[in-house]
Amino acid sequence: MDVTDDNFAQQLPQILNTVQNASFVAFDLEFLGFHGDDEANRPSLFDSPVERYRKQRLSVLKFPPVQWGLALFTAVDDGRHYKVDVYNIYLFKRTINRRVYSFSIPSIAFLGEHDFDFNKAINKGVTYANLDEISMIRSDLEEGLLDYDIFGERFNSHLISVQCHLSDMLERLRKAASPPTISVYQEITFAPFVVNLDDAIFDPYACRSEAQPLNHRKFCATRLQAAARLFSLHSNTHHVKLKVDGHRLHVQQARPNERRVKNERAKLLNKTVNEIAGASQILYAIIDARLPVVGHNCLFDLLYIYQYFFADLPEDYAKWKKALNTIFPVIIDTRILAEENKRRLSWHGVMNYSLVTLGAYFKHPVSSENLPYRFPGFSLTNAALIKYADKEYFHNAAYDAKTTGETFVRLAHLTVCNTLSLDDKPKDVKACRPFRVLLYAVRPFANRIPVPLMGVPFINLVGDDPPSTRPKAIMLEGVGVSGRRLFPFAYPRLSMIDLAALRREVNALFGHWRCDLQAIDGGRRVLLATNTGHTYNRVYNYYSCHASYKIVSEVDFLTRSTPSLFTRIYGLFSKPLLLHKVPCFFERLIYLKWSLGLCSCAILAHCFMRYCTSLR
Repeated sequence: MDVTDDNFAQQLPQILNTVQNASFVAFDLEFLGFHGDDEANRPSLFDSPVERYRKQRLSVLKFPPVQWGLALFTAVDDGRHYKVDVYNIYLFKRTINRRVYSFSIPSIAFLGEHDFDFNKAINKGVTYANLDEISMIRSDLEEGLLDYDIFGERFNSHLISVQCHLSDMLERLRKAASPPTISVYQEITFAPFVVNLDDAIFDPYACRSEAQPLNHRKFCATRLQAAARLFSLHSNTHHVKLKVDGHRLHVQQARPNERRVKNERAKLLNKTVNEIAGASQILYAIIDARLPVVGHNCLFDLLYIYQYFFADLPEDYAKWKKALNTIFPVIIDTRILAEENKRRLSWHGVMNYSLVTLGAYFKHPVSSENLPYRFPGFSLTNAALIKYADKEYFHNAAYDAKTTGETFVRLAHLTVCNTLSLDDKPKDVKACRPFRVLLYAVRPFANRIPVPLMGVPFINLVGDDPPSTRPKAIMLEGVGVSGRRLFPFAYPRLSMIDLAALRREVNALFGHWRCDLQAIDGGRRVLLATNTGHTYNRVYNYYSCHASYKIVSEVDFLTRSTPSLFTRIYGLFSKPLLLHKVPCFFERLIYLKWSLGLCSCAILAHCFMRYCTSLR
């Protein structure tokens, strides 16, 4: 079901009630940019978890979200069936702040290719705010210091117009009252009346000159603006009771009662704050319900949810992990589960763990051959039944969330199957596993978030991150770039053109995301990182006999460890005059000659030191 600003107030109670009864929630977000589109924050194979978090945090702050997909799964009949409520929430921030957002052309084109409705997102998107923003706005509202321009460009002028119009009508009633000396509103008695908000559409500053025409553009207030307007009018107009019905403001006299005024003001304040929170109220309900959260490659989604719905992202990586684990005790990523079940998935040729591939595989009847029991059924309960039942809408946030939840249930059954003994045959176990059994089976893999193009296999939200599983980086030097000296003690720097040419060569030979380059030592050397051992072997074999570059050593690129003393000496004497013009076979013989000579010198020095020691 599409949720917009038009129907959010009607759908919110139903969503909150479903959250309270759900077994788990799957989610997905779409946003206006990606850190890969930004050259400064492009991911690298050299990134550590801290560096990658810094890059992705900057990307999240720059590109806002535009769509939030929620799929609430409720286990029925002890896990034999799941009731699925799917909500596609369009997002657009309705409170203006000083932060400047951006978008990337590739991301906009990608969303457009998958039929994203930008008009619906901008015109009817649901607002949102995190707790830090809400706390600041609430404090300003209570103290009367809020600049109402945050609710829209024309809202402040409209609010002043309505306030002037209401004050003018009350002033007329005061003058018409008896006796004529009454000067305060609470001393008069008047019948209830109605103020047409469409009549209060003039600009009070434009009306100071009689020659200037009135601005008759109607102001169509959003639900958030209507709540803020009513709170402001109540705070500035005493001893009257106000109620808005569409474009009409109902005004009636109220007895002076400090407690009533205080309670009414608190009620209007809470309503205004809830309207400012918008879609964030759903997240707060999920946090209160302590639901397990399921995503697919969900690091970016978690960062977005934290920043825009909960609180500002901390700069410290460890603080973010701790805070995230506090609000979401159980986070399960389906890619982690797929990698843990890769043996069973490979039986049917599933080697790619993208959501599209996994969704297509589990929809095919052949996937049932992987289990000794049948998969549970899923039933959509709202308008999603019409939209998502028969047609695929990948990269629609709601459809991706639904597919993620279904994939989780099936992968969890595969995980349970891995725990069975060899004596358990298909005929022995036929019923679907209860959800509590599934959750217990996947507990060792919970709170692990995969991060592509990084040394560590995943981010561990409940402890230290695992060590890197990537091969060491290969250190390269240019061959023959300083052939003027027989024993060159310094090598000239590689220019940006040389580095760019080397990058193009590596990408063309081994793949765009399989290798990465980084200049070190002021450009005199290049570190070349690879994603897998297979790619490492290909790269090492290729550059071991390259005409322009040679391998100096291997480097642990996560710790940036420097070469050993022997490596430095070897690099010093392994580059004689015009060596790059000698065939590779003879070049290796010369390298071997120098290496044996250095080893002989080291042995002789060691023997000499022992001889000197014995003389003492």
